[in-house]
Amino acid sequence: MSWASTDLANFMHGITADQQYANVQANHAWLYGYYDSTLAVGLGLSASVGATSATDLFKIWLPKNLDNNPINVTVRASMQGSAASYGVITVKETTTATAASANVLQTTQDDTELANPFTLVSLTPTGSADGREIVIQAKVNNGADTCTVHGIFAEIGGSGSASTKGVKTSGFRTTGSTLVYAASNAIDTEHMETLVNGPAQIAKDRPVCILSHLGDVSRTPAYTTTGATYELITTGILRCPDNVAGGRVYKIYANLEGIGGATPSMKLEVAGLDGSITLSGTGWQSATFTATPSVSLFRLYLKRTGGSRANLRTIQIFRHQ
Repeated sequence: MSWASTDLANFMHGITADQQYANVQANHAWLYGYYDSTLAVGLGLSASVGATSATDLFKIWLPKNLDNNPINVTVRASMQGSAASYGVITVKETTTATAASANVLQTTQDDTELANPFTLVSLTPTGSADGREIVIQAKVNNGADTCTVHGIFAEIGGSGSASTKGVKTSGFRTTGSTLVYAASNAIDTEHMETLVNGPAQIAKDRPVCILSHLGDVSRTPAYTTTGATYELITTGILRCPDNVAGGRVYKIYANLEGIGGATPSMKLEVAGLDGSITLSGTGWQSATFTATPSVSLFRLYLKRTGGSRANLRTIQIFRHQ
């Protein structure tokens, strides 16, 4: 993150600019262009596709990114089949159908450790909504072949260059002016506010995911139940890292699916939190909770109301405020 002096004397009226302030401003602009934040991580996956048309495999939620910075998705995948076979990984924003793709070359799963094991797809979204769905798809060029996804790392990337003069949609701004750097020029209040507020504006527009699970949407997922009462699906460890007075607000997003007309519901219990977090309904659901710094055991439950089955496709927990 960028920095500003903690010495109050430096903020007094009449202080003059020098190269130090120029360096701070340059660092501030650089941060905008190169700060990345994690959206989701999927490990131990085994999602296979043998179709020549794009098949939806995973769905992730993009909670902010009003500045439409690139979505970088790194996929560990393998191909099995003829020597000339290849797969195609596509990352798509569903609201606008904006998409980007990259090929997975012929290899076997074991070979990926020695060959090129990763496929990077970089999507520059075009939407403007505060919250959007991103879908990861795969296909093969030959129907006799198979493309298998083993792992995914998705992030919001920086623009790749230092921010220039102006105000971004997220509210981030930088002066882009050399006047303030010149010797004997005053440092105005707006300049100092820009340096102080910029890192927080970046963090809000590129929130960091602290826990995620990705389930293959092309088949019955691992997190599923036919029960009409809450069934324990999994347990794990949730680390809430931030030391904020009164606790940090986190936001959970889940993609739920009901089969046969079912209304799916999930419940998350975290040791140390008062009560539980519940979500109900088909599609993307969300809720917030407040937590102090902790490393806690969590339990995840799932149930259906009516119908035949409830599925949990995706879960992501982000720093929110």
